[in-house]
Amino acid sequence: MSDHPTLTSAITAALATAHYEQLEDGSYSGRIPNYPGVLAFAPTCAACREELQSTLQDWLFLGLKFGHPIPAEGHKTIDALNQEVAAYYSSLSPSEQAELHEWADFATHEFTHRDS
Repeated sequence: MSDHPTLTSAITAALATAHYEQLEDGSYSGRIPNYPGVLAFAPTCAACREELQSTLQDWLFLGLKFGHPIPAEGHKTIDALNQEVAAYYSSLSPSEQAELHEWADFATHEFTHRDS
């Protein structure tokens, strides 16, 4: 095993701290402490976990892209995460990259114009 955990192991560690709750309507919500805004809702707990993982990946990508503080989970430097995100990004197809940029632009607009 490597002395330098991968982005995947950082995500796995964060997901291990997730809290799930069954809602009144039978659906589920999930959140990850120390990751503000990382939450998900789905009809089943398994689907909620998948959605939460996707949300966490997006949250990490955007946070690194825009230089926001990222919880290091005690084992990862921001430079190491940046390198892994760059490697992941370069593995995406051009259409996936475009979709991610479109989402990032939307999120950036929403967060920077929240009080407008």
